[in-house]
Amino acid sequence: MSKTVCSDTVAAAAQEVHLDALEGGMGKNENRCWPGYEPVEAKRQDEQGSCRPKAKGKLTAGEKEFRSERAGQLAKWKKAHPGSPIQAAQHLHKPEKAKTVKKSAKKKVAKKHTAVAAKR
Repeated sequence: MSKTVCSDTVAAAAQEVHLDALEGGMGKNENRCWPGYEPVEAKRQDEQGSCRPKAKGKLTAGEKEFRSERAGQLAKWKKAHPGSPIQAAQHLHKPEKAKTVKKSAKKKVAKKHTAVAAKR
């Protein structure tokens, strides 16, 4: 009889933990979506439809910039893949800003190339 009570207690505790995990994962984490998107309350974190686009009036300056960069990234992808559906571009990563090279780094590379050329 103690085995039945024990297994019932374990099952009840496991169910409580499962329910707590579900409640905690629904719309709580504000940073789970891409910039320019907001979490949907009734959806879990990695569930399809868990984030929706923010209204244009709610966007910050950084989010507006991100949207324009993303649009440029998608336009470039479409040009390289004519006739492909837009869903095929889902593998693209977050648009990265172009890295600027310092002048001192450019000088070092130029010196290296001239030194190599002089040895030949």
